[in-house]
Amino acid sequence: MIIDKKEECDIMTDLLPLYVENLTQEDTEQWIKEHLSECEQCRKNYELMQASFTEMIKEEKKVKKKKTKLFKKVKLRLFLYGYVLVLAVIWLYCMWDFIFGF
Repeated sequence: MIIDKKEECDIMTDLLPLYVENLTQEDTEQWIKEHLSECEQCRKNYELMQASFTEMIKEEKKVKKKKTKLFKKVKLRLFLYGYVLVLAVIWLYCMWDFIFGF
């Protein structure tokens, strides 16, 4: 079966997302590299997709970092509220006789 240039580019369009995420097999990866070296349009598409993917990874890392910071803040606040509550209960327990005069 002979594949013309347009069909190759159509196949590349389907394979590029997998290639960018390193999910292609070795033979397919080799074919993609060869095609990219020959086809300027597909190479431009690859570069755009690679840049977008890299940017997306950076954004995901930023979001994860923000979530981690927020989780640490929430954990600290819960710990402090719990600590204050325990101190209040201990104080009430110790002062029970004095307050209620039993």
